[in-house]
Amino acid sequence: MPNTIMSMDTNATQEFKDEYLLLDWINCSIDGSTEEAYNTYRYGGDFFKAIRFMRKAVYQKAIHQSTCKIIWKYILFNTTEDIELLNTAQNMARSLGIDELHFVITAVGSHDGTVTPAKTMNNFDVITDYIKTNPIFHNVLVTLS
Repeated sequence: MPNTIMSMDTNATQEFKDEYLLLDWINCSIDGSTEEAYNTYRYGGDFFKAIRFMRKAVYQKAIHQSTCKIIWKYILFNTTEDIELLNTAQNMARSLGIDELHFVITAVGSHDGTVTPAKTMNNFDVITDYIKTNPIFHNVLVTLS
């Protein structure tokens, strides 16, 4: 079907499969740019597996000359919104060679209340100002969840 768009949202902790590159894009939900920040929300997740997934996706994309976009979907929480963490994410995105980094504004947190929505990076204007003053990665977008 020529007008069909196919995508995938994943926590990126499974093994990457080349078949995924047949999709139009892959959203890799990795909320945090350090293991410590990531683990505040992704209980039982594996930060390093998730980063490996994105690294392999980018590598295999190049080998297969795929047009699939590799997107890092970074949800902003009170535990992941520090400028240092956001700068680290941008640097990692650049070094990994992903296509887009999405900082996602959300209104939800963890089930036990220990992780809440971002307190500072919680609206388009604030995040857009951050991106303008910290232009590290070439393709950072802001989205709502």
